[in-house]
Amino acid sequence: QSFIRLFTKDADGYLSMGFNATLEVQTTRDLKVRGLIGPAISANKRSACVGETDIGIAGT
Repeated sequence: QSFIRLFTKDADGYLSMGFNATLEVQTTRDLKVRGLIGPAISANKRSACVGETDIGIAGT
């Protein structure tokens, strides 16, 4: 039962459960990442591939 509940979908067809995932983006030194679209928060990791200015509500 718990395994089946893991894959239940809502009325729009999306999975009802969320998972504690981490998305890490690696770029070349010529490209900088600034911002993210969707439900996420910043990991507060600063490197050469991260833009200098935080944008958005979560500061990504």
